[in-house]
Order: sequence, then C-alpha cells, then structure tokens
Amino acid sequence: QIKVSAKFRVTVPAATLLLLPTGVGAAMASEQVLLKYPVNWFDTCTHLLIFGSILRWCDSAQEIMYPEDSPNLAIQTLHNMWLGGKDGVAAIFKTNRVRLYQRHAEFQECTQVIIFPRLQSCGRRTYMCSFEVFDDSEPRKLLAQVETTIIATNKEHTKSVEIPNREAICEYIKNQPEQKSGLGRTSFAPPPENSEEVFVYKFQVRAIDCDSLGHVNNTMYGNLAEEARDFAATHGGYGKFNHLAKKEAMECMISYDGQAVPRDEITVKTWAQQHADNSEKVEFRFDFLVREKVVTRSSLLVETQRQEKVSKL
Repeated sequence: QIKVSAKFRVTVPAATLLLLPTGVGAAMASEQVLLKYPVNWFDTCTHLLIFGSILRWCDSAQEIMYPEDSPNLAIQTLHNMWLGGKDGVAAIFKTNRVRLYQRHAEFQECTQVIIFPRLQSCGRRTYMCSFEVFDDSEPRKLLAQVETTIIATNKEHTKSVEIPNREAICEYIKNQPEQKSGLGRTSFAPPPENSEEVFVYKFQVRAIDCDSLGHVNNTMYGNLAEEARDFAATHGGYGKFNHLAKKEAMECMISYDGQAVPRDEITVKTWAQQHADNSEKVEFRFDFLVREKVVTRSSLLVETQRQEKVSKL
C-alpha cells in the first residue's frame, strides 16, 4: 500500500462542487474527499502504460477513503481490512474494470489528475469502490472511470470470510448521495474452440513486479496484458484482428483468481474476437497461468470505429 501524504488530502466545499457529466455520476456530498495526484512523464508516455498508471492512482486513493482516525465504525473496519487484517480479516483485490473517456494524447497533456473515490456497495464477502479520474486543468475533462471489487479473506489470504460490521458499512453507503458508474459486471469471453487461434507467450515474474505481500501487484496486470498483446501482435498472433492489436484500448477488465510470486513462470494464452454485445468492439483476451492453473484473467477492448467523446465539467 502507498501511504498518501496529508498534503494530498483535500476537500471540496459545496460552493465549488464539481458536477459529473450526465450518465456518469450524481451530485456529490457537501464535502467530498479527493486525491490530487501528480502525473510523471513515464506514467503516460506510451498508451501501453495508461491502464497500469490509472490502477496505481486509484489503489493509492483507497488510502484516503479509510482514515485511521475516523470515529465511524464502517471506516474503522475497512481501514483495518485494508492494512492487512488487524482484526483477523484482510482485503485483497477480486476485480478491476477501467474505462477510458479520452485518447492517449489527452493523458500525455496531464501534469496532475484529480481522483474522486467512493465506496459503492457492500455484500457479505465483497465490497466495491468506484473512482472518477479527471485532469486538473481548465476545462476539466473526465479521463476515466474505475470499479474495483475487494474480497474479504483471512490474514493468510487462503479463504474468503464474511465482512465484519457489514450493517454499519451498508448504512454508511446508504447515507451517501447515490452514484452509479454504470460500468457493469466484469465478464470474460471463453477461449475459442480452435486452439490454433490462441497465441502462447511466456515470461518469468520479477521481484519488482511484486508488492510487500509477496505476489504480483494487482496494478501490474494492466501493463502485463498490454505487453502480451504487443508481443503477440508483433508475431502476427491475432490473425484477422492483428491490424487492430496495436491500437489504443479503451477498456480493461481484470479478474484475480490466484497469485503469482517471484520467479514463477507465467504462461499467457491470448486471442482476439468480436465483442459479443457490440460489433464495433474487438476483445483481446488474456489468461495468465502458473503451473497450468489460471491465476488472472484480463481483457482489453478496442473500438474499431470510435467517435470522439470529450466529457467536460
């Protein structure tokens, strides 16, 4: 986890409310915590890095959602889970979904982003956070939306458990202004029946890909999917879709089903197909396997004919 310095904790008073575009979110509370995050050149210098950078920013933003000194029982509970199981219950990532609303060139112009984190829902064993990412310039543009699902586990991360004080967490969510990001449930296309349509790529996990928990950090898979796509495209691995394989992806979905640790050999099985629900999208799919077991699934969506969508405040 990255501890956010106090200088990055800001509040937006009602007099300077930032209103989200129609269909993206609803009006915010009279006081809303946000994170202003500086953008380094390497964060956005190529489109292959965008998803990994956004996931890192939002990962950091979760820290300010659960301040240690909060008197609220719901926030205390989530703080203890987030820090690794102070009360015997820990939290790990289950899914991430990112949708971009701007092209790569817009990200390259950013020197600082504003992130609005929000606790979205809470089930028996999982809770979901959503994030809106804006550039910090005038006029402000919505850059991306993110939805993250967290699952409660024991301290050893070997089994899921029920979230403690769930009623307090649900009550806390209920008292916030309603806000639906509308990204929908994360789902993945199955592998094609013809194995010749699947490209196989292997690499070894580096220690620098991993966090203090000893496994590949959740944010890395955005970069790893882009790396696998670029490698497969270079070798003509996507057949009739290969001409789209180096085009900017506008959406990334990741599901974490297991863990990879330093020196593991990861086998990536990747393929491309027309999106099941949208003929103007092509889905590039990735299964990450360790010892023949899928540890992570991911997809990158490319829009074949995308109209420019610029969301401004």
